[in-house]
Formats: sequence, structure tokens, C-alpha cells
Amino acid sequence: MEHHIVGSDTAVSRPRIAPVGVPSVRFRPLVAASDIGASSFDAAERADQAGLEQLRAAGVEVVLLSDAELAAFTRAARGDVWPKIADQIGPDAMEQLNAHLGLTQ
Repeated sequence: MEHHIVGSDTAVSRPRIAPVGVPSVRFRPLVAASDIGASSFDAAERADQAGLEQLRAAGVEVVLLSDAELAAFTRAARGDVWPKIADQIGPDAMEQLNAHLGLTQ
């Protein structure tokens, strides 16, 4: 079985080893959180696909945008629509929206 060093048991640096792929106790919560996140994204993708299939089955034409089309749509919405709705939703909401999207300056 292959092993790697995951920490030190003593100040004299006697390494503690664990099988490859088995995180040290210190990193297990991080690995678990990463696994949960990946699982959530997988579940969301499956739900999206199921929803699209239901729409198609109901006779709805589903149009998926390419990355370039989505980027153009995003630029147009932020450039044309957002200024028009800023007064309606208020400066605090616009600031939160921009901050959430990493658009604050």
C-alpha cells in the first residue's frame, strides 16, 4: 500500500503516515465540504436536465446559449437594463448585486 506523510507526531519530526487518498484528520472537514459541494453541483445539473426535458416534453422549444451568446446577453443586460431598474430596486440592492457578482470597484 502506498503511503504519504500527512503530519508530524512529535517535535522531533517523526512523521505520521496514512494511505494515499486518506486525508489527515485535520483536512477531513475540508475534503467532506468539497465532496458535498461537488455532490450539490451534480444534483443541480441533474435537476436542470430533468427540468429541460419536462419543458421539451410539453412542447417548449428550449434554446441553450453558447458562452459567447451568454456573454453578449450579460453585457447587454448590465449595460441597458440595469441602469433602467436601478431606481426601482434602490442603490443598496444594486450595490449588493454588484458585490455578489464581484463587479464592485
